[in-house]
Parts: sequence; C-alpha cells; structure tokens
Amino acid sequence: MNDNFPIFIASCYEALNIQIPRLIDNIIKSNIPTNYVHIIVGGCPDEKIYYKNDILIIHVKYRCFEFTPFVFVINNPDYFNFDYAFFTHDTVEFGTNFYNVIKNDIIHCRNNNYDTMKIEVISKEYPSMNIGIYSKNIILKNKDVLSCLPIYSNDYNDIMQLKHKVVSIEDFILNQNSYYNKDNISIIVPTVFKGVNGVISNGLTRTFKRIDFIKYQSNAYTIQSIDICLI
Repeated sequence: MNDNFPIFIASCYEALNIQIPRLIDNIIKSNIPTNYVHIIVGGCPDEKIYYKNDILIIHVKYRCFEFTPFVFVINNPDYFNFDYAFFTHDTVEFGTNFYNVIKNDIIHCRNNNYDTMKIEVISKEYPSMNIGIYSKNIILKNKDVLSCLPIYSNDYNDIMQLKHKVVSIEDFILNQNSYYNKDNISIIVPTVFKGVNGVISNGLTRTFKRIDFIKYQSNAYTIQSIDICLI
C-alpha cells in the first residue's frame, strides 16, 4: 500500500515562465506538500529534470497537452512510485482544503477498487477535461492509446490537430471503473480570456467547491485558441 499521493500537472514550454511561477506560489499557499507535486512540461527543446521550491519539474520534447504526464508515466513506469494520483492542467488554482479532500478520495477509490474519479459528474455537458484521480494501473492499461498521441513538433497546424485529437477522447480513461460522487460538480461563470499573444477566447471559470479547486477553461464549448491564457 502506497501513501504517496502525488499531483501531476501538465504544462508546455510556452507556459514555462507564465503558469508555473503562479502555480508554485499557489501550491505553497495552499499547503500542498511540495515534494508530492510533479510538473511535466511538453514541447521543450531539451530534456531535463530539476526542482523549484521542492517541486519536481521535468522537461520533455514531445507535446500531448494534458496527457503529457500520462505519456511520461507509460514511458517511465518505474520512475514514480505511486498507486493513485491526481492529474490536472496548469490553468488551475488549488485551495487550502484541496489536498486533504483529494487524499481522502484517493483512499476511498483504493479501498473500494475504483480506478478513477472525475471532478465533474455531468459528463455530457461539462466533462472533466481529463482532470481527476487515476490509478497507475488504469494509465498503464491504456498505454496503446496514449502512446499514439504525442507529437514532436512546434508547428501551429500540428499542435492544433493534436488539440482536436485529445479533445475527441476527453475523459476516456476517467469513464473506466470510475467512482461517482454526486457532489463533484462545478459552479460555472462565463469568462473572457486573453492570451499572451493577444488572442481572445470565450471560456468558463469552473469552481469545484467540494474539492476546493478552480479550473480556468479558455477553450469551452469549442477549440478557439492554443494561446497561453493569462489568469
């Protein structure tokens, strides 16, 4: 039995100096154990591993949007010692109650033989965006699909094509042997986001009160931009 409950955050090279400093500050303020947080940064020119404020940051050359950490796990199954973990994007905010709630949810999943937990149960209208709890086993069981996703390209059209591809399989792992908690719903506020390159997109701010977690979703309803949104 493994009581190391890590948080994996997917990011990209373009967000390295935008989202990650904000996240590190947020993680420290929200009392999440920093040594349990792993940020996997896709689309980097070089591969490297280092720490900031005791948070592990891994640069990889491939891109896979929110699936970037999943691909790292299947490519390096013995690198991280965990049986369950929380996976998320970098456009989020953690509250002070988040880690304890998620830790208890992970224990519930493990004790009841669930492999996943969605942060949003109204899956058709408001999916969980691949954010939630996953067992390591369920990730490895889906390695054939995950292995086909990543690209090694910085071309805009290639990246946009990848974005459409990952959206088309949104929550596909989270739908497998999932723990259903009726209170995993979000309060939704329409939000206009501006990207670092000036791109405007209509999105949503989704507040998940039960787990004390906020997701800033710049590509709600349809893919509008791959620009890095400012939060």
